[in-house]
Amino acid sequence: MDNIIDLERKPNYIKGDKINVTIYNQNFILETGDKDPHYVERVARYVDSLMRELSETSRVVDTRRVAILAALYI
Repeated sequence: MDNIIDLERKPNYIKGDKINVTIYNQNFILETGDKDPHYVERVARYVDSLMRELSETSRVVDTRRVAILAALYI
């Protein structure tokens, strides 16, 4: 799996922009800070797809454990 997160990318966006994302069937309202809202959405989609893939290919069913495994992959 390719890592799509570029931690050095810092475009100028208005702080306080908020977006709605869904990760692993959980809805979140995220403040984007100085990040491009589309970038934050892409990161959320990546995390969601990674968590789904991990839950399908492993025996782990607990959401927290799937999230921890996803974090370790990123």
